[in-house]
Amino acid sequence: MAASMTKIAGSLVSGLGADFAQIESVTVRVYVDRSCPTYLAQAVRQALVPERVSAHVEVLPLAASEAQTSTVPDAAIIVSGGNLLVGEKCAELAASGIPVAVIVESAVEAPRVAVSAEAALRINILAGTSSEAVLERLAVWLASATEKGVSCAASFPFCREALVSSLVSRCAATNAAIGAVSMIPGSDMALMTSSQIRLALDIATAYGLDSRIDRIPELAGVACAGLAYRSAVRSLVGVVPGFGWLLKASMGYLGTKVTARGIVMRIEHIKKEENQPQVVD
Repeated sequence: MAASMTKIAGSLVSGLGADFAQIESVTVRVYVDRSCPTYLAQAVRQALVPERVSAHVEVLPLAASEAQTSTVPDAAIIVSGGNLLVGEKCAELAASGIPVAVIVESAVEAPRVAVSAEAALRINILAGTSSEAVLERLAVWLASATEKGVSCAASFPFCREALVSSLVSRCAATNAAIGAVSMIPGSDMALMTSSQIRLALDIATAYGLDSRIDRIPELAGVACAGLAYRSAVRSLVGVVPGFGWLLKASMGYLGTKVTARGIVMRIEHIKKEENQPQVVD
């Protein structure tokens, strides 16, 4: 049974492509206001320690000119202490198409920024009176601020949970919709299973693991789970006629959530094993 499930998973992955999300180069630029609270600066510094060489963190003073830099960052973070230059820097970055997060102690300290409505959408105020609160908000923002969310999670572990939560929610909603509107008998299982395999690969990549089929044994488990969900729904549809669409949608949503949790636990175990020192006899 396990071998057949592995073949099913392999066939689905081959049809979808050997790799999904590739780990891309990520550049995050941090501007530090000299008057900012020390705990905010320290929290950001400790969180933005890249785990991969493909990630780069540039730290500059608030007054630094963009003309002095040779790269365009994927995202920018301003640790604010209330300096009037914060608003100007926000406007400059947002107008250039760069997503900006301004970290402040309180929302009332948010800078006044004169920008277009389009540029304003790129500016986010992250307020928090503790390091934990600030990093939680920063993780959610960094995971969604750019199209490189998976790469950010692979490079900066503190935002993995936020990124994976977002991926799982989207996949669960998609599978719920597939279950509710599927018109061709049996087609929903294949679509849900392939969707969950994509999710497994993205989660593995977010944790910095190679996303190829020969490195992710969890895919066979995903396929098994997909078949189990389908079998459970088929037996329930006959018992509760008229509500088949609701049962399929619910199973698609809840089943994806459960499967994703199992994938995360397995990948975390793999990472833990990789970090353990090898014992040589």
